[in-house]
Amino acid sequence: MFLTHPEPPYPTIAPNLRATMEKTLEWVHELQDISGFPSETQAWAAMRAVLHTLRDRLTPDEAADLASQMPMLLRGMYYEGYNPGSTPLRLRTREQFIEIVERRLGNHTRIHPEFACRAVFDLLDRRISRGEILDVRRMLPADIRWMWPPA
Repeated sequence: MFLTHPEPPYPTIAPNLRATMEKTLEWVHELQDISGFPSETQAWAAMRAVLHTLRDRLTPDEAADLASQMPMLLRGMYYEGYNPGSTPLRLRTREQFIEIVERRLGNHTRIHPEFACRAVFDLLDRRISRGEILDVRRMLPADIRWMWPPA
């Protein structure tokens, strides 16, 4: 006896999954172009470390506003391990921010954390709406904002 599987209730899920993968890879490849990271793995690790640190420095509402403009797959990574009850972190200096990024880079020791911050901030500046970038930047102390491209 053969069991037949009915059509899935959401027939467009595979195309949607493919589309978010393609959009996410566009971001990864653009980060590689900006930074010179030789592999998707390094670009993804840098993006993850910086986005998690930025997310944790923002209020939950602002973190959500920023995430809303990311591809679905990237948004999922962004929210991985998120605890909005413990945010925003009180990171007031560039050194504190970079230290957290460095810790989150883990065994990716070939990635310089400040360089990663600058590259990911440059990517966000290109991919996120100007109004949202201005909102995010306003939430950051001047010392951390200094790593963003000029407004």
